[in-house]
Amino acid sequence: MRLETVGVLVALCTVLLSWARRLIVVLTKATTRIARHSDKQFLLTLR
Repeated sequence: MRLETVGVLVALCTVLLSWARRLIVVLTKATTRIARHSDKQFLLTLR
């Protein structure tokens, strides 16, 4: 593999990791809000 391709792959990996972290944070906040707002309704919708 060339150094250029390696650099591009590393950059893509870092970008994907940063986006994944942001998504995880947003999802955890949303789920906690929903759980606090309505625990019973959320559990019923899961079933």
